[in-house]
Amino acid sequence: MTTVKSLQLPQHAPQTAPSLASPTPEHVSPARTLLGVVMCVLGSVVTTLDLQMTTPGLNQQIEGSLGFTPDEATWITVAYTSAELIIIALAGWLTHAFSRRRYLSVSMVIFVCFSIACAMSWDLQSIIVFRTFQGLVAGTFTYSAFNMVLTQLPRAKQHIGFVMVSITTGLPIPIGNYLTGWIDDNISWQYIYYLNILLGLLVIAGIRHWIDPQPMRLSLLKQIDWLGTMVLAIGIICLVTVLERGNTENWFDSEFIVLLSLISVLFLALFCWIELNQRQPLIDLRLLRQRNFAFANIFNVTYGLVLGYSYILPQYLGQIQGYNPVQISSVLIWGSLVNPTVGKIIEHVETRLVLGIGTSLFIISCFMNSTFSYYNAGPQLVWSQIVRALGQPMMGAVLSYAATENIKKEQASDASAIYNLLRTIAATTANASIGTLLTKREQFHSNIIVDSVSIYNHQTQARLQQLSQLFTGKLGDPHAAQSQAMQSIAQTVRQQAYVMAYSDCFYFIGIAVILGSIFSIPFLTKIKKPADIAK
Repeated sequence: MTTVKSLQLPQHAPQTAPSLASPTPEHVSPARTLLGVVMCVLGSVVTTLDLQMTTPGLNQQIEGSLGFTPDEATWITVAYTSAELIIIALAGWLTHAFSRRRYLSVSMVIFVCFSIACAMSWDLQSIIVFRTFQGLVAGTFTYSAFNMVLTQLPRAKQHIGFVMVSITTGLPIPIGNYLTGWIDDNISWQYIYYLNILLGLLVIAGIRHWIDPQPMRLSLLKQIDWLGTMVLAIGIICLVTVLERGNTENWFDSEFIVLLSLISVLFLALFCWIELNQRQPLIDLRLLRQRNFAFANIFNVTYGLVLGYSYILPQYLGQIQGYNPVQISSVLIWGSLVNPTVGKIIEHVETRLVLGIGTSLFIISCFMNSTFSYYNAGPQLVWSQIVRALGQPMMGAVLSYAATENIKKEQASDASAIYNLLRTIAATTANASIGTLLTKREQFHSNIIVDSVSIYNHQTQARLQQLSQLFTGKLGDPHAAQSQAMQSIAQTVRQQAYVMAYSDCFYFIGIAVILGSIFSIPFLTKIKKPADIAK
């Protein structure tokens, strides 16, 4: 196996920083350890499922009940995502200060309590506050699921843990859509949050039973780089606001977006400088000097576009095909099928080859969706979703396994924070980029089609006459019928423009993933297969 030599740290680097490693006690059985990891992954599934079910743009009942618009709802996402990112950076320190079992249990209790509070929200401001606290819990489990795989499982079994973690990015999406639709149709939106009570109690019971207690180390709280934390928080809040509000505010035509962009760049750069010169950094960014970790994280940023695939497809089905959440879930479930062979493939096939195969399958799925017509609905999308289901788990699990090839147990906290921070920021950036691309390409295609659809064109005139006769029979007023016919043609033009814009988005995702893989996968060193480690 090719080894990556550790680079010499500068004189001011932390030499005696407190260890945040959590060695697994020797008396703990492998099965018990694995079940502890499963419970942590399940906690991540619960928080991700909650996010999918309560995205305001998806759940219009919440907007109508609390009296805010989809545009105003973006502030809920800003608060939730910012809190999630900030706590990912802090989670390693907090886990070891309060002990993993206690920290995760209390976090899930907080999540359940604020789920109940969300169900009792009375306006936009109240739900923003409550969702912020839920975001803190989501970040905790995002970090902890990854970290437990690194610290609690032996290297020969970590690929199994990473396969489980990869499920948290796919499976909750169709399940969340289905539950949202069913609850909205049959009960009331408040029960979306009440469902978290049952799921949260299940996670708490599992954590208390399968994760061993450890002593608290409250002295670590005094050693946290609180200055770096505050600088990072300001940078993240400004960055997330720019990404979530940019398209609404017309990006850099808005002084508000320009100002926040400058603040985010300044504070995030300042954070990096502080951490590189801090004796006990909040996050040790020097881990990016490790070759595999660095190049895997380059592709990790690209993986945000993979998650963007799951953002754009439900929009297409809802906006163009008129699908409700239950119908959308029936399509998305094909792309979230669990491939039972992924673990064995990773175990016996060279890691870079598996990553390349998984990436190729995902790219093929994107290009299969890049030739949309209006008639591409659920049945026509099944095969592209199956191809994605074959490839995406390979990408997620193998990428995590490759990134952590040379990560020592005492470096696991920093590695988990860096990896998940970059992925979450990348996913938020991808969604913002895809949303903007969709808007711009729709405008482009609308202009092209409008130039072709002229009232002086014989085909247009014939269609107008046909529609006018149809609406005259229904309305009885020739003038109103002609106006309705013009509106119908305009609606058709815009609909076709959107179909082509959605096709362009999938094409863009495919090309971007190709470029990301070119600049990362070939530069990874050979990684020892789990089967070879176990020998």
